[in-house]
Amino acid sequence: MRLYNYQQTTIRIENEVIKYYDNFFTKKDYISLLSHIDTIGWKNRGQDVIGNENDYSTHYNLQVINETEGVEYMTGIAAPLFREALEIVKESIGEEYYPHNLYFNSYKYGDEIRTHVDRETSTKNNKTLIIYCNKTWKKDWHGETLLYDGNILKGGNLPMPNSAILFDSNIEHSMAPISRYCKELRNILVFQLEGKKK
Repeated sequence: MRLYNYQQTTIRIENEVIKYYDNFFTKKDYISLLSHIDTIGWKNRGQDVIGNENDYSTHYNLQVINETEGVEYMTGIAAPLFREALEIVKESIGEEYYPHNLYFNSYKYGDEIRTHVDRETSTKNNKTLIIYCNKTWKKDWHGETLLYDGNILKGGNLPMPNSAILFDSNIEHSMAPISRYCKELRNILVFQLEGKKK
């Protein structure tokens, strides 16, 4: 059994659990992930839709997995890191989850995303894991992930390097705008996960 070096903080709000991680990957694995991200061309702009309004570009996106239910197989150059992330989730919450939606997003100053919930699969046992993949970040640059309960802010996380947040996929969330003083990209790796238990 591999020993992981992450630190986690768990917050329980009613029946929901939010987990925050520092040093999610080992330093070596995190550097490998950043190297992989450096090879992404970021050509695809993500689209957002609000009701019947026109789509608008919100950020850059690279889709890795997009299925209706969790998949156990993963291929490609970053697959070992993806499996590593799933092992960390399994160890920290005591249950196995598989990605049904897996992608990289990249944001810069001026990019926005609406408040939303992530999709639900047939098991209705879904979690979202966001891993922040930045070489550097300052709190004054903002870009926090914000979690909501109606109009009340219930949690959030700065996109600090090699940190992560795990939460129930049905929690509304969004991103705070990035400061104009930030010249860095806010890169994230997102796992939308399905647990096999109902």
